[in-house]
Amino acid sequence: MNVIKAMMLPLLALLLLARTGSVLAAEAVLLQEMVKQDDANLSRFVLRFDRMPGFRVETSGQKIDIILEEASLAANAPLPPSDERLVRILAGQTSDTLVLSLLLRRPPYFVNPVRDRLENRLTIDVHWRDDQSRSRPAIARALPGHVAISGDGSLSARSLESGYRGRWSDFFTEYERPLQLPAQLRYSWPPFPCLQYFRDVEPLLSGEVLDQAQQRNWSQALEACDRIDRQRLAPMQQIGLELIRVELLLRADRHRQAADLLQQLRLQLQEETPRPADLQDCAELLELYLLAQRSETPFELLAQLDLLMENNALPDVAEQLRLLQIEAFLVAGNAELAASLAEEALQGDPGPPQGRLQQRLADAWFLQGRLEMATDLYQELGQQIDDAPFSLAGYSLGLYRQRRFDEALLALRRLLEQSSDSDLRDQARYAIALALLHRGEANSALAQLHQIFPGNEGGLLARAKIADLSVAGGDARSRAQALEDYALLEERFSDRAARAEMQFKQALVLFLLERRAEAVEQLRQFLISDRLTDLRPHALALLAELLPGLIDQYVQEERYFDALVLVEQNREILVASQRNYDFLLQLGTVFSRLQFAERALRLYQYLLDATADADRRAAIYPPLLQALAALQQHQQVIDYARRYQQEYPAGTQQDQVLLALVHALLAQGDTAAADQILHDRQRPFGVALEQLAARRAEQRGALAVARRHLDQLEAQAPQAMTAEDRFLLADLCARLGDLVRASALYRQTAKNPGLRLASLYRLGELALQQGQRQEGLRFLRQVAETEEPSAWKDLAREALRMAGFRPL
Repeated sequence: MNVIKAMMLPLLALLLLARTGSVLAAEAVLLQEMVKQDDANLSRFVLRFDRMPGFRVETSGQKIDIILEEASLAANAPLPPSDERLVRILAGQTSDTLVLSLLLRRPPYFVNPVRDRLENRLTIDVHWRDDQSRSRPAIARALPGHVAISGDGSLSARSLESGYRGRWSDFFTEYERPLQLPAQLRYSWPPFPCLQYFRDVEPLLSGEVLDQAQQRNWSQALEACDRIDRQRLAPMQQIGLELIRVELLLRADRHRQAADLLQQLRLQLQEETPRPADLQDCAELLELYLLAQRSETPFELLAQLDLLMENNALPDVAEQLRLLQIEAFLVAGNAELAASLAEEALQGDPGPPQGRLQQRLADAWFLQGRLEMATDLYQELGQQIDDAPFSLAGYSLGLYRQRRFDEALLALRRLLEQSSDSDLRDQARYAIALALLHRGEANSALAQLHQIFPGNEGGLLARAKIADLSVAGGDARSRAQALEDYALLEERFSDRAARAEMQFKQALVLFLLERRAEAVEQLRQFLISDRLTDLRPHALALLAELLPGLIDQYVQEERYFDALVLVEQNREILVASQRNYDFLLQLGTVFSRLQFAERALRLYQYLLDATADADRRAAIYPPLLQALAALQQHQQVIDYARRYQQEYPAGTQQDQVLLALVHALLAQGDTAAADQILHDRQRPFGVALEQLAARRAEQRGALAVARRHLDQLEAQAPQAMTAEDRFLLADLCARLGDLVRASALYRQTAKNPGLRLASLYRLGELALQQGQRQEGLRFLRQVAETEEPSAWKDLAREALRMAGFRPL
């Protein structure tokens, strides 16, 4: 035995691979589908098979080779098309190998393959390094192999989408992690006692032992065995009886005592001459069952079984060894090989283990995802699976995953009745509640959830589902309570996927409560802490939905630094979320207000260069010119303005562009060119243009020209005229002799606190000029008698003295 153990571990991998190859070589694995999913810094290639092949992944520069053993590409199997990251996929087939070469547009940061045997799926995660070397701002950089701005003015980077966009509250009722039931597979024992396969046991056992064993009262059977008179037995019969005691100890889960006794018996058998082969074989069989029940992993058991079967050892129990091997493969997660071995055994005459082999075949089909075949076979087996929680759990979950909820409820209740494991029972209750919810029986489901003991995994799941239902109800107070529950559950769950779900739901509740800043921070922490969760696409989509509104809120509140921090923290998501020009221009405002003029300039230049859409391009010129002006790059302002005039001679931004051009010309000292533009009667109207033109004309003494500009402003945009504009127009009218018009305008500006004294003084002067002495003196006294210190007050006092009046 020691020699066998010494040989066992070195040969384990070779034997298992050889066995796997012999079974699967008959038919090639089919690659049924290959899909590609993208987010900000990750591309995920998902390959789905009819069963799982052997594989390896090799990376070289911009190429990834996926080598699939004993595999072929199914007819019409879809492959991902070329895009901004993938150049193309090359497929090569040899007699026994399928090679897929992924040609990428740039080398990946690292590649991580993950195999899912349960779903027959291979996932290749290609991680990209963020490129910080570009001269354009991170928020608006081009992506490899693709134009970053589309024709309609939106970023054409990868879209971040979720099926819950616009209906996020439905997530709490619709999203469901794969339901699991923690049932452990129990290895199948042959009929009691095992010794009967090797020698006659009738002289050894009493009727009491057999009766208790038939009722599975193993402890009582052991006590009855201890009462057997050993004095009447021959030495080899006594060893045989002790082997029966070992079996009873194992069946009673007293493994340590069984191991000690078995070791003593094996040493005793080695000293016998000649050695009794039948008793040694029985001891070897019991050693296997001891190994099966004591080992946490089945690989040592599998290695020993392979050695025994390779040498045709223990031929009297060959069928039992095959069943034990199948069950060990199921425990190891190799459902494909377990199914193949079970099907092979059932093709011949399996003998007494036939029913158990069918049960294990159904278990293997369930683990492979062949749910309909598995549930049909479970139904044929009927009550046989009632004493097997693992099979009952598989039957229940198979029905549930096929959405056969009425049948699933019956199967789950059978599991609840048959199982004595408290954790399994509570999770079965949780599964019953979910099935009731799917049937629309929310009240019954809620009552079922409240019956679950709160201290174990099932209790945590129940509390989470109760919180989900309270959030879906829409009450703000209930949602706030659910938020606290999710935070507590995040700490208590041991499962990574469950913790990730609780984290994301906290962010989602914050979003529904309109606590956007907290939701964004929670989502960022979630994305940093868990990069493998299937909730990541939903989190990215929610974050992409939240960010523009929150950034806009910060801009409106003039919290420009906070807005910039959000942009910098989430630049990859903003790039990938297809934001439109309005949002990008808003970012330019953020940069400008924070005096990051160079960053704003690079953003606008990038946008200008990245799209051919005329309307979208035209809208970029005004903020671009402002950014250049802030950097005092006046010649570039002139150049870009001239470029705009050539491209858009009738553009709607002409007034803004002309204003920037005029200011640039004035800054360079070219006043003649600036004034020519301002006073050109053919130029477009613009409020700021008319205001500037009027003031420059007034400064040069061109009063009529100045009045023309202000009259045009009053005619086309009266709401845009300021009190200062009206006061200047009144002065111009007075100086040009239109005293009536001037008086009317001064009366309007006198209502403005800042221009009140000046307007009253001017009204007094006009009245005196028109011979309205009393009216003029009244206006002047109002100015002179004001308590406010002002130059207009001094002028009014002087005018009154000259007129022979002394103010009070």
